[in-house]
Amino acid sequence: AVQSDRQGAAQRPFYYRSTAALATTAFNISLNDEAIRSYRDAIAMVPDSWVLRNQLARVYIDEGTPQAALETAQASLTITNSTTHSSDALVLQGVAYHALGEQVKSTQSMDRALDLGLSADSTLLPAEYFLDLGEFERALVILDPYIIGNPGDARGHALRGSAYNGLGRHQKVVLEFEEAFNLDQGTKIDFGRLARSYDELGRISESIQALDIAIGLDPEDAISLAYRGKAYHELGQFELAFNDLNEAIRIKPSQSEPWYLRGLVNLNLGLLEEAARDLEEAIRINPEDPRYHESRGHALNASGQLSQAKEEYARALELDSQVEKVQPQETREDLEAAIPVYPQAYREYYDRGLEFYSLEQFKRAINAYDQAITLNNHVPDFYVSRGLAYHALGLYDLAIEDYDKAIGSKPSGTDPRFFFFSSTAAWPTLIWASMARLSPT
Repeated sequence: AVQSDRQGAAQRPFYYRSTAALATTAFNISLNDEAIRSYRDAIAMVPDSWVLRNQLARVYIDEGTPQAALETAQASLTITNSTTHSSDALVLQGVAYHALGEQVKSTQSMDRALDLGLSADSTLLPAEYFLDLGEFERALVILDPYIIGNPGDARGHALRGSAYNGLGRHQKVVLEFEEAFNLDQGTKIDFGRLARSYDELGRISESIQALDIAIGLDPEDAISLAYRGKAYHELGQFELAFNDLNEAIRIKPSQSEPWYLRGLVNLNLGLLEEAARDLEEAIRINPEDPRYHESRGHALNASGQLSQAKEEYARALELDSQVEKVQPQETREDLEAAIPVYPQAYREYYDRGLEFYSLEQFKRAINAYDQAITLNNHVPDFYVSRGLAYHALGLYDLAIEDYDKAIGSKPSGTDPRFFFFSSTAAWPTLIWASMARLSPT
């Protein structure tokens, strides 16, 4: 196609449409230098074309030259003079300001663009912008109506998957990334994020498949290697687990996450000294992550070093209260440290489980429900809720077991009406889980 467009532009050198067509084709196949030359030539023929200037600014952004993009977008705005046609240039101006570190001006440009209304061509750039800022809800506000109007746009689904990832909504992450991949296998997808969502949902084999793709695309991706090692460990394939974890640390010894994940594997295998050493290195690299302190506390606690373990738990809780959206892995020691044991403490564990369930973090919900049941095993609602979490992970036998316990449990210190409601509510969920076990699809 590009060769045909080159011939067309050569045959009609003073016809801007032929030159613009060549520019567009070149940009679509990442020939940015040729795209820039051709767009400049076309603009020289039609100097009042704000459309061509916007297209040139987009190429500059893709090329990583934001100053040139900013100047080109501003020239476009001079032509459109604050009409509705200005929205695309304002978006490009906002992206350029963001790349140049001028965040206040960037936000002002984006807000003006949103006020004017986004065109279909520029909708995804603001979504990417808000994702980059960590404003996932604002990204969804843009992406949801866009996807309704463009359900076959793979890139839109991939971006919405990234937004859901930022909000910890793992079921939706999987749905969006899978839809993007099914629509266009060439779509840029963060397979590492997809894998971690599979892992959160207990779909370990699919997590490994996604990580295989991520590592195939970048064999030096230490984070994906580390998470694949963690996944192999969960499947009991310990040699493969340590191969990946050791390779991740070899590639990026300055990255804390591979040390942390190898520490978790060592901890789960009872290799407490090795676990504490790995976790200590993770903390040395990144002392502000509460998960590292929490896990090292588990290793020290299990080896009988109680005073040091308490210090690590205290530090984890201190960090967790300061850092937004940090959710340490919930394990028994951490929960006991986080919630003092008193007569009604089981209610706090249960509420925490409900919160994790609402975020689709089913493993963490189960850990919290475990603690509630440990403190009070006579509340049927605890079993119903844990059963629902097992069910969400496809663990139907465990779900049925919990529903049976809910039906047969006896209330302790609870309102009889609560018991009646909870135990009768277990019947439909028991039937539901039984049917799902017989026919999971």
